[in-house]
Amino acid sequence: MSHSASRTWVSAETKEYEAFIKLRENVFYVAPDSPFVPRTWPDWIAHRLAVKEDAVKQVIMRLNARVAQRKMGTKRKMWPALAGKEFNDHLTCVLMEDSMWTKSIIERSDRPQAPWPCQDELQHEGNHRCKSGFRRFYPLPRVPGNATVNWKQRAPVKQLPFDEVGCPKTAKEAKEEREFHIDDEMFMLIGYALMKEFDK
Repeated sequence: MSHSASRTWVSAETKEYEAFIKLRENVFYVAPDSPFVPRTWPDWIAHRLAVKEDAVKQVIMRLNARVAQRKMGTKRKMWPALAGKEFNDHLTCVLMEDSMWTKSIIERSDRPQAPWPCQDELQHEGNHRCKSGFRRFYPLPRVPGNATVNWKQRAPVKQLPFDEVGCPKTAKEAKEEREFHIDDEMFMLIGYALMKEFDK
């Protein structure tokens, strides 16, 4: 049997009938005793019309709500995160870790602000970027330099410990992560008797 890439036109009525046949064949496996599944062609058409009418009603309700909101002139109030407070310590707001992704008014003196990667850098390695071990992350931030210098010639900004993601791990590092070390503090908190039960 030969295959081709050409597409065959199918009418909307035929597509709908094929969907009904597919449902009718699978209903015995999915819901054999359900009284809500349409089992005849007229029931299927009535069901599909009811679904479309419900979708239209939902759209009309949303449009009416927007129109009423515009007429009243009220806007939904959006509160900024952390009440708009700006922190200039370059630490993350939740874990208080030193990170390069923190937004701050004052630029760091020890770390230059990396420019956004150019289109060529974003497309470098394309779909094969996942094979390089760095997966499909954005390119590494690079030290700002002369615009005429190729992006490959600029050194990457040194990552902070909190920002290290997507780095390929050696077999030794992966093995160390899998190993679970029980320390004396855990023995004290949980209890020796319970830990011995886990070892059985």
